[in-house]
Amino acid sequence: MKYVFKIDKDRKIVFDAFKEDWIKTTKLILSSFGLKVTDIIIKESPSKRGYHIWVHAEGEVQLEPKDIAKIQYLLGDDETRSYLALLRIERGVVHWNKMFDKIIWKREDDYQLNKCKDILSKENITEEERKYIIDYLETLFGSLEELKNKIKELSEL
Repeated sequence: MKYVFKIDKDRKIVFDAFKEDWIKTTKLILSSFGLKVTDIIIKESPSKRGYHIWVHAEGEVQLEPKDIAKIQYLLGDDETRSYLALLRIERGVVHWNKMFDKIIWKREDDYQLNKCKDILSKENITEEERKYIIDYLETLFGSLEELKNKIKELSEL
């Protein structure tokens, strides 16, 4: 059986400092479950603050979704992601093992919203300010569309 374990690491500095030991430990943990690591793919997360990691492994063992979630957690996966994965598994969601690809609401959105309000309260708006508002609204609308599609997808399960 082949498996892919998805790990979200939120801090580059910490991971970079211990990367080689993390890889050794990952191999040991997976071998304790009867699996052999075949590949590890590490990519910078969209936020640029951490990494998204895919650990490919294979072995003769048959793992249940909860086993995969447990192993991901033991490999140091983000606690929030692990919690959401368990909730999805308990609800019977088929595609429960999601990596955070897009953050729908970020702290800087508050800043951007306030900046838009400030711009709109002015009498004259520059072309640059107009473009800023349009770009922000397009991003926000895209996120809402994505959320709407995810909700629809979940309601069909």
